[in-house]
Amino acid sequence: MFGNKGILKRVTRAVEAALEPGETLVVPVYLHDPHATLPTLLLGVPVMATMSTWIVALTDRRVLVFEGNNMNAARSKLIGDAPRDAVQVVDSDKGHLVLRFHGDEGHRFTVPLVWRKEAARFAEELRARAG
Repeated sequence: MFGNKGILKRVTRAVEAALEPGETLVVPVYLHDPHATLPTLLLGVPVMATMSTWIVALTDRRVLVFEGNNMNAARSKLIGDAPRDAVQVVDSDKGHLVLRFHGDEGHRFTVPLVWRKEAARFAEELRARAG
C-alpha cells in the first residue's frame, strides 16, 4: 500500500520523455523544496513561490530537473538540465540531499522517506563519476 512504486512509474515516464537519443536514465528522485529557490538558480527568475515538488533525474550524461506535478508525476515539466560534471553532491544525509549546480552555494532538498534509497543511489552514482 505504501511506497513509491506507482509514482516511480509516473516519474520515470516524465523523465524518459525528456531523454536525448541514446541517453540512459540512471536514477530519478522525487524531492521537496522547502524554500522554492531552485527556479531562480536554474532560470535566473522566480517562477512560483508555491512550487515545492521536484524530480531530479541522473542520466549517463546529465542531471535533469523537473517541476513536479503533484496530481500526476508523469506530467511533470522539465525546467532545466546540467551536465553531470556541473552538478555536485554537497551533502546527502537522512532525509536531505544538497546539490550544487554550476558552482552555486548549493540547494537543500527534503527527501521523502520512501525515496531515500533512490536519493542515496543518486548521490553515490554522481560522486563516483566525479571522483
